[in-house]
Formats: sequence, C-alpha cells, structure tokens
Amino acid sequence: MNNFYHKKVENENSGNAGYDLRYLVYVLLKRWWIILTFVSAITVSAVIYTNYLVKPVYASSSMLFVYMNNSEASTLYSQVNAGAQLVKDVEILLKSGPVIEQTISLLGKQKDLTAQKLTKNISTSIQKDTRILKINVKDNDPVRASLLANTLTDVLVERFEGIMDSKNSNNGELLSIVENAKPDLNPVSPNKPLIVIASVLLGMVSGMVTVMLLEFLDNAVKTSDEVEFYTGCTVLAVIPVFLKD
Repeated sequence: MNNFYHKKVENENSGNAGYDLRYLVYVLLKRWWIILTFVSAITVSAVIYTNYLVKPVYASSSMLFVYMNNSEASTLYSQVNAGAQLVKDVEILLKSGPVIEQTISLLGKQKDLTAQKLTKNISTSIQKDTRILKINVKDNDPVRASLLANTLTDVLVERFEGIMDSKNSNNGELLSIVENAKPDLNPVSPNKPLIVIASVLLGMVSGMVTVMLLEFLDNAVKTSDEVEFYTGCTVLAVIPVFLKD
C-alpha cells in the first residue's frame, strides 16, 4: 500500500503533522542511484552543450572621451549636463545606419556579419559622473570583436566630426579615443561554471522529485508492519523466500 499515506497516518495518530523527515531521508537514500543518474545525465548534457554545441561569445571594448567647450555653458554644472546630453547623442549616432554600414564595408562583407547582427551586438555604457563612453562589441571571434570595436570607434569619430563641420556648429565639441580595444580570449558566454552548478542542482531536484513520486505511487505491501496496519490483524508467521540452488 501507499507508504507515504501510511507514514502520514502514523504521524497524525502520534500528534505530529506531515511526514517524518527521517522517513523522507530514508526514501531518498533507498533510491540514491536514481538521483545520481539524473545528476550525471543532466550535467554531462550541459557540459557537451557548452563545449561542443554552442559557440563561445567574446567581448572587446574601446573608450571615448566626449569633450565639450561651450561658451554658453558658463558654470561647471551646466557644462556637465551639456556634456552628458552630448554623450547620449553620440550613443545614438553609434548605432545609426551610416556608421554600421561603413564599419562593415571597411572590414569587407562577410556572410555572418550583417548590419542587424552588428547593431544587436553593440552596447554602450557611461562611466558615472564622467563623459567617458565605453563601446562594447560581442562576437564569436575575439580578434574580430576587437577589430569591430576599433573600426566602429574610428568611423564614429569621423562621422561626428563631419556632422559638426558641415553644420558649422563645432563649439569645441570633439571625440577623443581614450583606449583602443584589445582581443580578450576569455569568453563572456556561456558561463560554464554557472551552467555546471545549475545542472547539478537541477539533476538533484529532478531525481528527488522522481524518487518521491515513485514512492507515492508504490501501493505494494512489503512488510509485516504494513499488513498489521492496514488489516488490523496480528501477523502470526512469515514465510521466507527460498532461492533455488
């Protein structure tokens, strides 16, 4: 019969709520091999996936200093605010069609490099309370990631200066390259240690749930104690199992 129900009734009769923790531990240890199988299978699958099926992604970054010397911004506070606004303008210009297309053109058209993919792989960040703009580019090749970041930065500076000159609006606004991107051979994804830890935990949880489910669905009477519990009769004798020689 259902051992979980058996244990629950026993606990209720003794004034304890729920299942006996020791019994749950016993159930898990009794079918430990099921838990181990789940952990091994899921972990091995995760390792195979991260090492052979998914391509690693590398990131490379360059940094720009956005300079602004506007005579109308008389106070330091107004200069900082105007500079911050200019940084946002540069961020938008970075992902504009002309800048992206020219970057791809300079690198030579490649089948796996499209304007849409490059735009998706570009991210920017502004150092707090500064006008330092960090341009981050991701790619499956670490060398190409740095080449994309540097080329993109050069095109952005050239495009920005061209816009300022054509409108005769250059009031001392310029972009200066602070740091060029360099290849980083450490991939940013997939995060192998995190995936392995997550797969081990997932395997343990899946295995324990399976063991509990098997125990819950097990309606067989296996011991003399269970016979007495369900029938209310006293067991007088037990017939042993004889194995053939």
